[in-house]
Amino acid sequence: MVGEYAIGVSKWRVLGDADKRWEETQLHVTAKAYWSELEVINFYGFGNDTPATGPESYYDADQQQWMVYPTLAYALGPHSDIEMGPVFKYSSTDTVPGHYLSDTRPYGIGEFGQAGFRVGIYKDSRIRAKDAYRGFLVDLSATIYPVMADVTSQFEVYSLATAAYFTFPVIKRPFLSLKAGAKKVHGDFPFHEAAFVGGEPSERKLPYQRYGGDEAVYGSAELRIPVVGFPLILPIDIGVYVYGNSGRVYVDRQSPDGWHTSRGAGVWIGILNPSSGVEVDLGNYVGRNIVQAKIGFSF
Repeated sequence: MVGEYAIGVSKWRVLGDADKRWEETQLHVTAKAYWSELEVINFYGFGNDTPATGPESYYDADQQQWMVYPTLAYALGPHSDIEMGPVFKYSSTDTVPGHYLSDTRPYGIGEFGQAGFRVGIYKDSRIRAKDAYRGFLVDLSATIYPVMADVTSQFEVYSLATAAYFTFPVIKRPFLSLKAGAKKVHGDFPFHEAAFVGGEPSERKLPYQRYGGDEAVYGSAELRIPVVGFPLILPIDIGVYVYGNSGRVYVDRQSPDGWHTSRGAGVWIGILNPSSGVEVDLGNYVGRNIVQAKIGFSF
């Protein structure tokens, strides 16, 4: 069980998982569950060019979400599974007066229960060793939610997330992180199941869930170059990085305003290894320069 707290929005998430395995068989049973205030933080409506004319707080989404997903899985190898099973979700969205959600009241607001069936394929061979970042991730799933509970019309959710690490065999051993993903929602769906772009992993310089639609695609690349490492109380690494992100959403196959892109560079300080520490980032999005400092890395 893991607990997470997001300081910037003062919200929590608690996740749990279990995995029962037996000798001499690749079949195993898993269960995943969460209670979360972080699944949908903002809602700006649907479209790739939705305006944000009000203050940021106007688009806040105050939602709690519960999910349980028991599965029957078949292990293809270490950190690789084919899995299937029922998925149960329940969400509670506060209708705070003076917020966009309260003014527009999209399908799914208030108390909303849904149940469906999911099939997924997952493989993660990534290794995050100090001098040898390598491997790839593929996470593909399809979920169907029939008319049940508060679902008034069947809808399906298709999701793909990929990532890869490459370490260059040259001095200082710089490493490249690539990410790409897509999501498609078919049918009439509650607003919290929309395909979003904004925030990690899609477009880091945008607010979370800045754009929503029935389709979304995104990609990013980040190059990190270690500069110096030295022992203090703990091993310390210092380096620089550059990155670029791009993403967009579609509604009924329409995506006005094109790709939302950002780029930036920064300095990182890794404690124990380059994947944990502090970074200072100077980025640019649609002509705006943004300076950020944060704990933990996004690659």
